[in-house]
Order: sequence, then structure tokens, then C-alpha cells
Amino acid sequence: MKTKKIFKALIILLAVALTAWGGMFITDFYRSGHLMSPLFALCINGGGDPTYKGLGYTVTVETDRNCECCGSHIIAVTMYVGDKVVSASIT
Repeated sequence: MKTKKIFKALIILLAVALTAWGGMFITDFYRSGHLMSPLFALCINGGGDPTYKGLGYTVTVETDRNCECCGSHIIAVTMYVGDKVVSASIT
């Protein structure tokens, strides 16, 4: 009986973790497809064009530093899972 409760708790914990990861991935996937920086990934390269690292994915953002009105704006965003491009957008 006790092992059944432990198994059920582990299944629930796994389902919650997968749901949270899926929500983070889908949010960053949507944002990278619409020329926005990711929300749930950490910036690992702040100088020049930033690179963001998430849980199992990487997002690269290309910016134009010569914009007169605002200083810089996003030109392209590419999202990778491993070596494969899963989402990309360009102006």
C-alpha cells in the first residue's frame, strides 16, 4: 500500500515537472517566432548578440546596434534544440 502511494506521488511530480517545462518551452518557442527575447532562458552571452540557454534549448538573438531611434532592435531570433532549428524569425 505504501509503495502505491509513493508511485502515485512520483507520477504526479513528474507530470507537474513536464507540464511546467512544456509551458516554458512553448512560451519561448512562441516568442522566438515573433521576434521577441525568451522569458525563461538565461542570458549566457551579454556582449554583442545575446545567446540564451534554456532547459534543453538555446535561443540566439541578432540585434542591430545602429538604430538611431532606440539604440538597438532585434533583427532575427533563432531557437535550437540540440543542433536543429525549431523556430526562427527575421525582419
